[in-house]
Amino acid sequence: MVFAKGNKLKVVTGWRALFAKVSILLCGLILLIYWSYLYLSPSLTLSNQSAQGVESAVVKLPHSRLDFGDIAAMHTNTLYYDLAQLDGAYRYHIELDSGEIIAGECGYITNFEIHKRVVITISEAATMSCSVN
Repeated sequence: MVFAKGNKLKVVTGWRALFAKVSILLCGLILLIYWSYLYLSPSLTLSNQSAQGVESAVVKLPHSRLDFGDIAAMHTNTLYYDLAQLDGAYRYHIELDSGEIIAGECGYITNFEIHKRVVITISEAATMSCSVN
């Protein structure tokens, strides 16, 4: 008999094994989707290579705004942004710990740029440089 006392344990154990396999498969699928999203999404990295810290850093895109917050000296911060963008430039507004404000624009952004990596670097002389990887 299927529901005899001896077989009851095998049925429960079978359901637990199936539940465990499905759970592991779903977790793996979720991680794959997350990593794929990060790989495909464009990102902007702000690299502070100066001796002084950054009090606040904001980069405006045509369709969104990236707030990097404060960045210590010799540190970087990376943010990902939406693929759907209007055409335009990266406009930055950076306030250093000394109170000096650096503002300007660099690079060019268009709609649906998959895996675009832009790096804005603050040099020792508080000058900006942009590169696209």
